[in-house]
Amino acid sequence: MRFHDDCGLKLWRRWNEAEEKKAQVIGSSRLQTQRLEPTPMYLFDSGAQIGPVTRAQISEMLAISSITADALYWHEAKQEWRSVAEL
Repeated sequence: MRFHDDCGLKLWRRWNEAEEKKAQVIGSSRLQTQRLEPTPMYLFDSGAQIGPVTRAQISEMLAISSITADALYWHEAKQEWRSVAEL
């Protein structure tokens, strides 16, 4: 019976190490995702509020003239509406 107990213990250790590594990878990828997630921004243009949008979407909207250069943006870090020209 000793052989089976040793085998079981070895298998359990391998499984446990694999699960621990998987948890570390998932945890680090979640941290990277959180770091890479853009801060949600909101726009105010021509009397309408738009959002949430990303900085890249704002740049794209400006490039295709779907918002004006007079549009304002807001996000938590700024605490006030500012011109998209500042971006």
